[in-house]
Amino acid sequence: MTDEKMLKNAVKSCNKDRIEEVFNYLYDKYKPLVIFVASKYIKRIDDIDDIVQDTFISFFNNISLIKTNIKSYLTTIAKNKAIDFIR
Repeated sequence: MTDEKMLKNAVKSCNKDRIEEVFNYLYDKYKPLVIFVASKYIKRIDDIDDIVQDTFISFFNNISLIKTNIKSYLTTIAKNKAIDFIR
């Protein structure tokens, strides 16, 4: 099952435990990618950690808006958060 289908099924079921399990899975899987994207713009590790947290918070707050794959959605959020941080 793709990550997108797994996420949509968890959200549809409204099962808190299942959503938390999917969140933890996606966080563990995509955290290195988000760190990589943020580190292209930000050099301080503490600031990168903040960008990573903000990225995943935004991702799950807007979960119903996902139209593309999770990877591209997360990288776009991380890039935009890093650019906003620089401003």
